[in-house]
Amino acid sequence: MSEGYSALGLDPRRGLKVRAAPFLEEMNLGYGAADVVVCRAGAGTIAELTEFGAPAILVPYPHAAEAHQELNARFLEREGAARVVPDRDLDAAALAALVRGLLEAPDALGEMSRRSRALSGENAADKIVDIISRYLGSPA
Repeated sequence: MSEGYSALGLDPRRGLKVRAAPFLEEMNLGYGAADVVVCRAGAGTIAELTEFGAPAILVPYPHAAEAHQELNARFLEREGAARVVPDRDLDAAALAALVRGLLEAPDALGEMSRRSRALSGENAADKIVDIISRYLGSPA
């Protein structure tokens, strides 16, 4: 794990924990433990991030159909819930600087988390019924 710290230019004695994982069986535990998540920007991932209110650094998959990951990522960025780094611009130094900057700004991370959670699909079914009912001109 020490290589994770050194790659980010972090001092492990400062109480920061870095974990890189290609796959987690229980994503809820990963999101719940993370101060900031670095990931792609598919629809499922975006739904999970907002459900858990996880601040994120999004690296959209550059070959996604109709650039949908870029659109997803930029939406969260505009809403203040994420930062976006295009795949072509991703390198260790840029990522390290971004992660370090966020970890050293707990108020900013807290605000990103709040904004992310505000985008979740909470009560989504009720909202959909309300929208359809209004469109059809009948009360829900």
